[in-house]
Parts: sequence; C-alpha cells; structure tokens
Amino acid sequence: MTRVPDALSAVRALLALPLVWALGVGDQRAALVVFGLAAVSDVLDGHLARRLGAHAAADRGGRRGALFDVAADAVFLLSGLAASWAFADLPGWVPLVAAAMLVRFLATSPTGAPLYDPVGRHYGTLLYVVLGVWLLDAPAAARGGVLVALVVATGASLLGRTWFLRSQVG
Repeated sequence: MTRVPDALSAVRALLALPLVWALGVGDQRAALVVFGLAAVSDVLDGHLARRLGAHAAADRGGRRGALFDVAADAVFLLSGLAASWAFADLPGWVPLVAAAMLVRFLATSPTGAPLYDPVGRHYGTLLYVVLGVWLLDAPAAARGGVLVALVVATGASLLGRTWFLRSQVG
C-alpha cells in the first residue's frame, strides 16, 4: 500500500510529456487538463504518504519515496516551465531560477532525504501557481504579480535556507 504515493509521483513525472506536447501544439485545454491531473496527483501522493507513513518511515524506502516525490515535481514543473518559455512567452529566467533552486535544495539536503526549510517548503507550490497562471493565459497584471512573488520567494528561500541550515547544525 505504501507504493501508491510512489505510483502517483511516477504518473506526475510522466505527465510532463503530454504537457510539453500540448504546449507545443498550442492546445491550451489539454495543457490545463494535464496540469490539473498533475496537481491532484501531487496533493494525493502527499496526503497518502503522510497517512500511510510512507515518507516518514525511518527505513531507506521512506527517504527514497520522499526524494522520488521531489524528483517527480521537478520533472513536471521544470518541463512545464521550459515549455511555457518556449511556446507561451514565460520569461526564460523562470525555469533557470527554478532549476537552480532545485539544485541548491538537493545539495543542501545531505542526509539523503529532502530537508525542507520554512520558506522553501512552499516554493514548489509557488512554481505550480506560476505555471498555472501561464497555462490559463492570465492577464498581464496576474502574470507580473506571480513573477514578483517568485522573485521575493526566491530571495526569502535563499536567506531562510541559509539561516535554517545554520540553526540545524548549531
């Protein structure tokens, strides 16, 4: 039963392919459906993992499942953001910043399991919001607002993670 969250994570990672295809051919409706399925899978896998104790398990499988969840989010979000840059006028710095933040997150999670800081814990959610706003072809004010929020959250996460990691060591 603890494999269900991993299966949902795998589905989310695989949904990157139809999302990129839909954006490439300009099918906004299909892109939104795929995005919705990925968002639901993200909510469900987290809920099920907590309920089943899958990601909190002290065994190696629990750490692997948590990392797999992060990897699935990364594949889906980075693919969607890159495709939105290529096909839907998302600024190119957005997928680059998202990728850099992922690398920093993984590099500063030395225990073999994701180490979430208070700000960074919600960074992936903000990336989902950015992608969703672009997929919805939201007005310029909404797009600008989420980009400002992303810049602020990136800075806060960088500072917060540094503080958080120092407090974990000391």
